[in-house]
Amino acid sequence: MDERIDAVLEQTLPWRGVCAFDAVSGRLRANSAARRLPGNPHSVIAAVFPYSLEDSRYEGADLARFACVADYHKAVLDRLEAAAAGLKALYPDEDFACFCDHSPIDEPFAAAATGLGFVGKNNLLIHPLFGSWVVIGEIVTGMALEPSAVQAGGCGSCRLCEEACPAGILNSRPFDKKRCLSYIAQCKGALDPREQCALAAGGSAWGCDICQRVCPHNLRAVKQPLREFAESFMPAASDGLRASDRVYAGRGAAVVERNLRLLENADGNSSV
Repeated sequence: MDERIDAVLEQTLPWRGVCAFDAVSGRLRANSAARRLPGNPHSVIAAVFPYSLEDSRYEGADLARFACVADYHKAVLDRLEAAAAGLKALYPDEDFACFCDHSPIDEPFAAAATGLGFVGKNNLLIHPLFGSWVVIGEIVTGMALEPSAVQAGGCGSCRLCEEACPAGILNSRPFDKKRCLSYIAQCKGALDPREQCALAAGGSAWGCDICQRVCPHNLRAVKQPLREFAESFMPAASDGLRASDRVYAGRGAAVVERNLRLLENADGNSSV
């Protein structure tokens, strides 16, 4: 890859890789974000952004780890857009589109295709250094960039995440995300009794880390969060409700307050 491109990317995307757009085009999602793709996309630059602090910092937390820090969408997009602006300065005739979460790209698959790890049985990217404690973002461009080498890896015969999943959905195909606790916790309105019980048993007011906590790759993962994440750590949902920079702020306080009540009721019943 051109040294000038590498120098630009290294400033904000230290953990990155490249693949041809054709490597991911067969798994594109038909969503509104797809309209922002360049007219003739050739390459995908994927990057991972570690967010986990040391395990001991989460004792007593009532949030999934990604929700204990500032909204990752802003942190990731700020870095991606800074990188894209630097590339645009070098190549003003090229187009660059940045995505994080709301993306037409299958992000774990794309990250694996760019050499950043492999997709585990929990459907998450497993990075060789940070495990699955990462969020993913990508830049799609019309430039033809040299692809990164794909890494070998896999879960082998390990089924710890499948066995630990309270919804029992990790060994089902296709994956039904609507039964995942992380999805249920974000739903507005009333939850049915099954969903209430599942959320209370999961112990988190936003998100679910159960499949990640049992993963052997995460037990040895390096805890090196981005500065933006390390400086914004807030493990209690009740504190985060008063902040505007949390990932759950956009869903409204009522959703998180409902989830907290379910957790409190579960704790009260278990102590009787």
